[in-house]
Amino acid sequence: MSDILGSTGFEDINLEEKSAPAQIKEKTLQGTTLSQETVAAEAAAQKEQAAAREQPAAEDDFARLFGTVKNYQEGDIITGTVSKIINNSIYVDIAFKAEGIIDPDEISNHNLKATDVCKVGDKISVKILRLENKAGNPILSKKRADYELAWTRLNAAEQNNEDILVKVTGKKDGGLNVDFQGIGAFVPASQLDREDLARLDSLVGSAIYCKILKAARNRKRLLLSHKASREKTLVKLHEALKTIKPGEVVHGKVSSIKSFGAFVNLGEFDGLIHISELAWDRVATVEEALEVGQEVDVYVIGIDEENTRISLSLKRLQKDPWAEAVKDLRVGAKLPVKITRLAQFGAFAQVKEGVEGLIHITEMSDEKQVKYPQEIVQPGQELEATVIRLEPQNKKIALSLRQHAELAQEPPPPANG
Repeated sequence: MSDILGSTGFEDINLEEKSAPAQIKEKTLQGTTLSQETVAAEAAAQKEQAAAREQPAAEDDFARLFGTVKNYQEGDIITGTVSKIINNSIYVDIAFKAEGIIDPDEISNHNLKATDVCKVGDKISVKILRLENKAGNPILSKKRADYELAWTRLNAAEQNNEDILVKVTGKKDGGLNVDFQGIGAFVPASQLDREDLARLDSLVGSAIYCKILKAARNRKRLLLSHKASREKTLVKLHEALKTIKPGEVVHGKVSSIKSFGAFVNLGEFDGLIHISELAWDRVATVEEALEVGQEVDVYVIGIDEENTRISLSLKRLQKDPWAEAVKDLRVGAKLPVKITRLAQFGAFAQVKEGVEGLIHITEMSDEKQVKYPQEIVQPGQELEATVIRLEPQNKKIALSLRQHAELAQEPPPPANG
């Protein structure tokens, strides 16, 4: 067997491989002869020293990069900066490892769009609902933060016996429904003086100061009194009115919309644009012309200090279409019109944009007695009518279908010659 192995020439290699672990190889390093184990130990030590030197630098870089990251908890209310708005979601820089996100349904209780409540660069208060979603972004809420902060202000006002400014939104059971920064409240009739009780309807839409009688957040109940604060309301309004005069044009933001008009915030007080003052054209609903959060320039019609109300107008900043319409109109003129709406006594028809005339039911037909306007015309129908009366000073035009038919049946005048 040894002869065979010897003849192959492999015996020396096998013996060397088997004896290698038991032998100590030597290596010359910087003029010193060191064992392999010593070299390995020194290399490991040098590696540890290098890592130790690099660790403070890495920690410094981390601190520089994430030094402003805050230690937040779910439920915290904090202030952040709007960084971007995408698909009606608001992204907010809250000094965290990722931007926070406010989903559309967490923006406001009034179904406002993101652009209605903020813009990039604005600082806003938010409540942390979740520290991280699947992508690592905190989930935030603006409407819940606003609600929390409003109650904080209420509690502070109650403790300090301070008055709060509320908006009257309606009347109920002899009292007033009011709103304080999104929180509904009630002023009982017993907490209104005689003058207030005599003019409840006129108070709707106004801003008044009240004292807090009872604030129970867990029961969502807020009772207020206006008696002690009525004088303060008048004083504050008088101060505000020093900067607002009838006939002026002021800038504001639509704060709420009702069936009868829109409230526009002008600073400390809101003014009211009645639905009839939205446009020269007839407006069926306020939402056709305005939306909450929209910024507008408005014309100040008048100021009612007694009722603490400022009346505003949009249409008075627009060109009066009647001024142009009457230049071209005359009694006897035949013109195309479009039926816009029906009434019991007749039908209204658009003569020009922003200008309507009335076709009285007696002017609809000669052939029969018309009992209902819809027997002859329908909304949206286009036809020709004759102007039978024109009162531009009262913005009234009387039209006739009957007389137009009579005129149409008359033979044309004979040609000259």
